[in-house]
Amino acid sequence: MKPSRSTEELFAAASALTDPDARLAYLDRICAGNPELREEVERLLAAAGRAGTFLDSPAAGVTEVLREVREAAGVPMPEQAGSRIGRYRLLEPIGEGGFGVVWMAEQEEPVRRRVALKIIKPGMDSREVVARFEAERQALADAADAQRAEAVQRTIAEATAEESQQRLARLNTAQGMQLMDRGDWLGAALWFNDALRLAGPNDAAEAANRLRLGVILSYAPRLVRLWSHAGPVNRASFSPDGQWVLTAAQDGLARLWDLANDQPVGAALRHAAPVRDAEFSRDGRYVVTICEDRTARVWEAASGKVVSPPLVHPLPLCRAWFSRDGRHVFTASSRDAYSFSWSDAGDLEFKTRSAQSEIQIWDTLSGRELPSNYRRNSPLVQVLPSPSGRWVAVAYADGEACLLDERLHLDRRLGDWSGLSVTGMKTVGTIIQLGQPQDPPEVKMPGEEKPVWHPAHDGRIHALAFRFDDKYLATAASDGSVVLWDL
Repeated sequence: MKPSRSTEELFAAASALTDPDARLAYLDRICAGNPELREEVERLLAAAGRAGTFLDSPAAGVTEVLREVREAAGVPMPEQAGSRIGRYRLLEPIGEGGFGVVWMAEQEEPVRRRVALKIIKPGMDSREVVARFEAERQALADAADAQRAEAVQRTIAEATAEESQQRLARLNTAQGMQLMDRGDWLGAALWFNDALRLAGPNDAAEAANRLRLGVILSYAPRLVRLWSHAGPVNRASFSPDGQWVLTAAQDGLARLWDLANDQPVGAALRHAAPVRDAEFSRDGRYVVTICEDRTARVWEAASGKVVSPPLVHPLPLCRAWFSRDGRHVFTASSRDAYSFSWSDAGDLEFKTRSAQSEIQIWDTLSGRELPSNYRRNSPLVQVLPSPSGRWVAVAYADGEACLLDERLHLDRRLGDWSGLSVTGMKTVGTIIQLGQPQDPPEVKMPGEEKPVWHPAHDGRIHALAFRFDDKYLATAASDGSVVLWDL
């Protein structure tokens, strides 16, 4: 029996109900007293359910399901592979929903391409279904337009990015050329390296930057080894035989590194706080380290084992070194007259206290403090042992500088002209001339026939340096003066 119009409308209305319970309630109400009508609608719903939803069903078996639905509805199936609908030639069905069948089709004009063509089922061409179909078609068209717009924007963005990259490469090259003109070869190398990275497919620019880097590297020192800590490195020094390197860092570690195999020597020298300084003994057997927790430690260099108990100090440590024979350790500690700290409320507090400094001697193996020491109520600015270990030169914040012997006894104060011959200089280009005992420092300025006399230093001494044979000591101060002392 050919279904009536009411049957098609009931089928369409029931198909729109996705909840099974709601669909059954709807059929119970509409088909009450008409079991044949209900059976026919349920047969159509069952056939449509096997067809699947839009674009979800595989191509295999679609034709048979479609035929079953059409035969159940009494409607012939006119669409077949090879049929033509307007400018489209149907190839094969690829899916079916409650309102139509989707075919793979070939568009023949105005361009030849393959498309998905959705054909509304007979009887489903109600105003609501057609409106839904138009909405789907518009959504697909909008999506295609959005994809094309996105592709165009992507192309523009890529072109803009490439242009910006090339502009940045040219800017880096110009910066490198300026630094080369100023003699800053290392800085120029960094800019040229970035320019080389940004050059991209520009072979000429790449070749030019490689040539510039080659020229710079031919004049630059060669990197032999690279070691690292987990924090800033405060000190690095070579062992007496030049085979090891000792480093001290803020990460609480001091380490020895072997130059030959690029590996650590022994265990890491671990501390509870940042390590400020580290020094080899003259024979390279021991290492002394100082820490921000006000302790110094002596270690066996090869194994990293602790040799003596911690050398505890009441003041912050600033330097440590060994005696000539390695039997003793010297430590220097100091604190300023002022301190800054943060209160619990977050305010910066300024405090005054007595300024102090102390230089002490310790037994290397036992860690016992010896009675010899040198104290002053002024902070240390510089402390330096002489190459032979005969003297220790010390400069203080109050302007005093002095020489101590290896037992920390005061040998002489720098500034007592009766004890030392001195030579001073004030500006670049001065001619250094040695004076006579009991003479103050003298400076002969360029273009002057007679020397100009002045005190040793008018400012705080900031640097000390012995000559390799202990014959001279140079002191440099904040007033721009340098004085050479004949020891």
